[in-house]
Amino acid sequence: NRYTILVSNEQFRFTRDQLESDPGNYFATYFFGEFAEASQGAKELVVEKDVHLFRLIQAHLRGYDIFPLPDAAIPPYMTKEVAIKNLHRDAQFYCLGKLEEKI
Repeated sequence: NRYTILVSNEQFRFTRDQLESDPGNYFATYFFGEFAEASQGAKELVVEKDVHLFRLIQAHLRGYDIFPLPDAAIPPYMTKEVAIKNLHRDAQFYCLGKLEEKI
């Protein structure tokens, strides 16, 4: 099964294993945990966050190392320092503990 997360109208697709690769995160809880959407078999989630930073989150959930961040991964409207700070905030927001530890 595939699960889709829409971020600013861009689709990100994941497998269950990928979503559960960072235990206790928001996405796994939304699709497989105690949220009402999980019991209804939801396959899609819409979030309004930065799409550039979410690409890094997707790579993390797929098991890739994302640090050090390459310049090409930094949103054009952020400095590298601000991007890392915002990525940390998103990691906290989504309860991505493994990603938080790496930042």
